[in-house]
Amino acid sequence: MEPIILAAAIKKGLSFAQRILNPIISQVESELSGKAQLAAHNFLRGYSKYLENAFERHSFFNSVVFKNQQKKLLDYYIPLTIQNDQNQIPLKIDEYPKEAIEKIKHILIQDTAGMGKSTLLKFLFIECISNEAGIPIFIELRKLNKKTTLKQFISSLLSDAKGRWNEEVFFRILESGKFVFFFDGYDEISEEDRGKVTSDIKLFIEKSPRNTFFITSRAEEGLGAFPSFLKHNILPLTENESFTLIRKYARSELAESLIERLKLPENRSIHEFLANPLLTSLLFKSFEFKQKIPLKRHIFYRQVYESLFETHDLAKEGGEFDRQKRSGIDVDRFDKILSAFGAITYKNKSLEMDKFSALQYLEQAKQLATEKKIIASDFLHDLTHAVPLLVEEGTQLRWSHKSIQEYFAAQYICRNTPEKKIEALRKLFEPNDRISHINILTLCGDIDKNAFDHVISKTLCDELIREYESFYPVPPTGVPKSLIEDRKTILTGKGDFFVFTKFPEHHGTEDFKEEASRCFDYIKDFRGGPSLDIARIYNAKPAIGRLPHPKETFIDLTYNSVQYSFIETITSLPPSPDYQSWPNRFTIDNRVDSAANNFEIYEQVTHAIYRCCDWKFSYSKALSFISEIESDSQDKSDLEPW
Repeated sequence: MEPIILAAAIKKGLSFAQRILNPIISQVESELSGKAQLAAHNFLRGYSKYLENAFERHSFFNSVVFKNQQKKLLDYYIPLTIQNDQNQIPLKIDEYPKEAIEKIKHILIQDTAGMGKSTLLKFLFIECISNEAGIPIFIELRKLNKKTTLKQFISSLLSDAKGRWNEEVFFRILESGKFVFFFDGYDEISEEDRGKVTSDIKLFIEKSPRNTFFITSRAEEGLGAFPSFLKHNILPLTENESFTLIRKYARSELAESLIERLKLPENRSIHEFLANPLLTSLLFKSFEFKQKIPLKRHIFYRQVYESLFETHDLAKEGGEFDRQKRSGIDVDRFDKILSAFGAITYKNKSLEMDKFSALQYLEQAKQLATEKKIIASDFLHDLTHAVPLLVEEGTQLRWSHKSIQEYFAAQYICRNTPEKKIEALRKLFEPNDRISHINILTLCGDIDKNAFDHVISKTLCDELIREYESFYPVPPTGVPKSLIEDRKTILTGKGDFFVFTKFPEHHGTEDFKEEASRCFDYIKDFRGGPSLDIARIYNAKPAIGRLPHPKETFIDLTYNSVQYSFIETITSLPPSPDYQSWPNRFTIDNRVDSAANNFEIYEQVTHAIYRCCDWKFSYSKALSFISEIESDSQDKSDLEPW
């Protein structure tokens, strides 16, 4: 953004904040002591300085595509489209959608790696200021921990030049309900701190309920702690949108050359990756370097890494400038250390770190890569300058993108000895952690499908077989065996299903919200226990509600990428059932006396479940898969030369 435009936008935002805050401060002055009045004015001064810094910071972004040169966000932003779980109506974010946001107030933007969650939030922050839609505060949640609470962090952002801050006055000002809080990267909070930080966020929201709150995150079980937040996904880029993004990244002839290649029939399989903004940008970077289209995700990352390592900096005056590497090692040796560094920082949940910690991690990485003679500070300089995969932000260093860290960590895992590889994959696939590690596990499946199948796919398959075999120990009376088996294939691996009473015609009506609330109470009464506090009920299709399960979430987010042979995509749907003829409300379970298992509507209920699912479990294929894995393991054991 040009300096003049930037200054005008900041001035406009501050003017709006002052117009909103001045009456509030006047009210505070009439009710509070002179000391509190002074604190209110100090807050306004502190916020003014914060807004100036935050607007400028979030107006720019770094990307591996540009070797960490700062670029203007608005020059490269492609309007993303979000869709919520309630009404499934898409909303294109080409400005701050004030009217839509004010109806919801609590918005969760949840999606997979590289879909543009942080970019979207920064765009909304900028637009919120430019359109005078609220008084925004942007918080990167990875900066919070047990020692730094949310309130402490906000006070450090908004206190005036002398560090003056009054918490009581701040919460009085928040009562206006005009603030918009942008909480970015819930999944980047360290696991050991997440419980405390989650409690802080919940308490803060409870103390200032009239304001608007955004949270962005990958899928995390802890998000169930925010049941008032309406979940939104980012819709995949269309082909035209991805092509527009490529044209923004490249000079016209290179962009058009890549686009023409992508249109060829033999490259149609790569279009799955074009749906993801990050992978689209990496595809361009990879193509720019080798003029080839990589067909696997991990090859994207490798070619991007090689391009950063081997290409020249053409931006310097006077022509090509070979950016020398202080470490003095070749691309493969550098990669070995970098992969170990990725694994260590990932294991330690250090997406961001100070320089001292980074050097300590690099000393460990050198040992693991048997490169003891390399000087850690030289390697770190290369990582921030010559091969800029780390970004410097003041005294802190962070990976340019979390998925870059995950790629190198996956490389390290898959290069390890068979025993250590298996141990690492098993640890990452622990039932309570697997959702957090979806991206690195998917990358491992891409790099080494055989190892993935022997550990992850086999474990998952065993779990699904046991679940399938546990369903309907007493068969429902009068229901054919084939229909029972059909129901089992669709229930296996899923969370609970339940049915609303006479589903309202319009999802967004007050009747729907009231009905959903009553249904939540019913399910809670039925199941009981504290587990419901971390669950989220959502509507998937008319009349059907869901309690998602971590196993279901894992399969949903990975089955297209790793292609489990025992998971079948549902491509055709049965006829829509007549919901009006059903009982008022029931849960779909194994009980013989459940209305869902009445032989008169058993097939209709099964059809209803089918209509809100993308995949089903194949018991016969699962048994074959387990047999093949066990046979393969034995064959390899017989062939071992030593």
